[in-house]
Amino acid sequence: MNNPPSDENPHETRALARFAAVQAVEQARQSGLPLVQALQHAAQQAWDGRIYSASTIEEWVYKYRRSKFGALQNRPRSDRGKNRTVEPEALEALLKLRGEYPTPRSRR
Repeated sequence: MNNPPSDENPHETRALARFAAVQAVEQARQSGLPLVQALQHAAQQAWDGRIYSASTIEEWVYKYRRSKFGALQNRPRSDRGKNRTVEPEALEALLKLRGEYPTPRSRR
């Protein structure tokens, strides 16, 4: 038996919100709206408390069409648990710049 989604599993909650957005677009398409208008309408709504752009929702639609619900779930980072490094030359250049500009300059 599957456990119901909960606030304790943000990845599942996020995937379900993406699925809801995709379904809203698909229903609008079935009602006769062009894809562009369906995406714009979906982009004006909050999904899991967030507003997403039409292009982001469009990505979800195509991912869902290709691979179904699993495509809407976050994948773990491939570099998780690995240290990210900066090349020594780049680090040296950054430190030199920080020395030359110790505080952010105000914008004009």
